[in-house]
Amino acid sequence: MSYVDDMRRELELLVKHHRDVPLPPEEVPDFRTFRCADPAKDMIAVDGSYSFLLNLSSWWLALISVGLLRYAFDGHAFRRKDWRLVQRMVGVSTFEEFVATQDELHRSLFEFTKERREEQPRDMVNEYRRLI
Repeated sequence: MSYVDDMRRELELLVKHHRDVPLPPEEVPDFRTFRCADPAKDMIAVDGSYSFLLNLSSWWLALISVGLLRYAFDGHAFRRKDWRLVQRMVGVSTFEEFVATQDELHRSLFEFTKERREEQPRDMVNEYRRLI
């Protein structure tokens, strides 16, 4: 018996237990078929990012980019029909006295994110990105 034969035999022993055991009935997923809407609805893909450009103590300036792609079904395939790119500069602060003078959105984001003090500027800008 050769080295290759030994390896094949050992591999067969390893794989046999996975191949020869049927799935128990409770682990078989419940498959359901469904029909697409007629006419097919558009699909929208959205993604975004942000980058901090400036940090002055408790004040950050960030650039936020959000992109949107819209796809429509033409009878054979989904094809891109529209796109949008929004880029905004936002300033956020974690200095409580300054935040008190800002608009309601900034104050709300400050309150919502103040639990994670070290991550607060990132969380605030990320929530701005989601809002856009």
